[in-house]
Amino acid sequence: MPPIVQATDGIDPNAIRVLITGFGPFGKYKENPSWLAVKPLHNTILYTDPPTDLLTPSDQAAMITDEMEEFLRRPQQIHITTLEVPVSYQAVLILPSSAISTQRDSLDATRQHAQDNPRL
Repeated sequence: MPPIVQATDGIDPNAIRVLITGFGPFGKYKENPSWLAVKPLHNTILYTDPPTDLLTPSDQAAMITDEMEEFLRRPQQIHITTLEVPVSYQAVLILPSSAISTQRDSLDATRQHAQDNPRL
């Protein structure tokens, strides 16, 4: 397996770009475990394993030059960026059980109406 390195040198403009997200703080927690898991990966470069054999379509006579073969056999960079996604629970409402049962009754009525009036 090719090495994992921090992106200190230039990043290949043809690198595969990967964005990995973690969530921000929530409730009484100052750091979200999902963010702690992905944060160390920020600005990391991985390399693909080069193919062992270059496959060409059997129905076409493909000509692969030495330069092309060298290029195709080189490991490709994979550049990882991480992003902490903010979390906001202010928009979440706590509904009393009476509201939940009212919504359940409404949903049941909607289902019954749909069964009684099927569309053609």
